Amino acid sequence: MFKMCLMTDEYAEIINTWKYDAPYEEYSFANNESDFEQITSGYYFVIVDENDELSGFFAIGPAAQNVEDNEEIFDDESYTDIALGLKPELTGKGMGKAFCEACFSESKTLFPEDRGVRLCVMNNNMRALNLYEKLGFKCIFQNDNYKIMIKDTN
Repeated sequence: MFKMCLMTDEYAEIINTWKYDAPYEEYSFANNESDFEQITSGYYFVIVDENDELSGFFAIGPAAQNVEDNEEIFDDESYTDIALGLKPELTGKGMGKAFCEACFSESKTLFPEDRGVRLCVMNNNMRALNLYEKLGFKCIFQNDNYKIMIKDTN
């Protein structure tokens, strides 16, 4: 249903305008040069649907790491760090599981030796937290703002 493509400037310009409704507005992009540079850094990929329509993005490595007082968590390089973003209009429509599984599959293709995936999610993002728990993620760190979760895929 979903597949990964290389990020282009055209896709990055679109993603850079994405705004999410409350309580997910913290995931919105600012439509500025800094966000555009991050999206085009080489760590972001585009996820498209079966009609090649932009559905979301997938970020790996440093772009997916929340290192706010947690550098030691990322010392374990046996996990692929990922960040996912579904197009705002597609959120809450039951597409999350298929979208996540496509991203996990792509991470395994890119890093077949890695033990699993690791991600960071805001504590108020109950949709994502519930989905990740259903998909088998375990919390390895939590503070007042977010959780860092892992899932073994081997």
